[in-house]
Amino acid sequence: MRPAEVSPGEWALRLAREPVFKVPFTQALELVSSRRAVIAGGFAYVPRERLTHIIVGRFRSRLSLGLVHAAKALPGVLRDERLGPVLGNMSKAYLGPQYGAAPGAAAASDAVRAVEVDALSKTSFAMCMHTLHRAVSETHHLRHGGRMQYGLFLKGIGLSLEEAMVFWQAHFTKKMTGEEFVKRYAYNIRHNYGKEGKRASYTPYSCIRIIMGTPPGAGEFHGCPYRHWDQPTVRKALLGRGLAPPQVETVMASVKSKDYQLACRREFEARMGVEDDNVGNHPNGYYEACQRVIKGRAAAGAEAAVKEEGAASASASSAAAAPAASGFSTTSSPAPRLVAVSAATDA
Repeated sequence: MRPAEVSPGEWALRLAREPVFKVPFTQALELVSSRRAVIAGGFAYVPRERLTHIIVGRFRSRLSLGLVHAAKALPGVLRDERLGPVLGNMSKAYLGPQYGAAPGAAAASDAVRAVEVDALSKTSFAMCMHTLHRAVSETHHLRHGGRMQYGLFLKGIGLSLEEAMVFWQAHFTKKMTGEEFVKRYAYNIRHNYGKEGKRASYTPYSCIRIIMGTPPGAGEFHGCPYRHWDQPTVRKALLGRGLAPPQVETVMASVKSKDYQLACRREFEARMGVEDDNVGNHPNGYYEACQRVIKGRAAAGAEAAVKEEGAASASASSAAAAPAASGFSTTSSPAPRLVAVSAATDA
């Protein structure tokens, strides 16, 4: 069995050129079910680019076995006063990049202005942050949990303190005066940027913190949609983000199995058409992955346009030089010459 999207000739050529790994087909069930591997004699022949699926499967198996042994030893370890508190907080730990940890850490080229946030929310925000942006745009207010989650996220993508004040004030003052905004909310915004209180620069929330945090109540929009929304609402939101029904069902399979971070990654892959291991651990990682894809495609498009323009110029130059090379005067029959050159250029 060969992948459905590849013709027999293309697949044979690909197998001849690229490294292929032979593994028992039971270790590549996900690839087999989606017809992304060749099956022969009980083995799956997997291209190198898809070997990650096999490695992840093996890792999960080993991890599950290790967790069983750890669960048996856990009661005794928790009685240890030194290790108990550490293990108690381990489920909320995040060891990835600390986005926005240092004030002014974003490079000038990566800085985001308040007026750019709306456009970025449509192309590069995970569903949790897109929901918060839509809420503040429609209601012109967010409660404390939403302001903390979204405000620190914006800080992490490169929104400076000055631009953050502009952003929040532009939305909130549609329901209150500027003086009320400064009195009720300016201190909290400056505090998040390390300019008030103990002057600690706070970092954006990771996926684990959002998932394990306080669920949103009535009139609140923070939290993880995959974790805190009912499934019909999640499905409707995914369709609204442009996913096709089969892609929605792929994401919903992870939601039903309570693998919320994997659901976020599957949604990213459906929207952007690529895989990225940085997605699913942090909303800011999702944003940066989207920006890499968008900027990469823009650069590739610009390069292709330059090459096309150069080819068109070379073609026009060759067509213009043809009359002189044939020894005829360009003025002897002007009309046919002009028509011939124009046709060559249009082609």
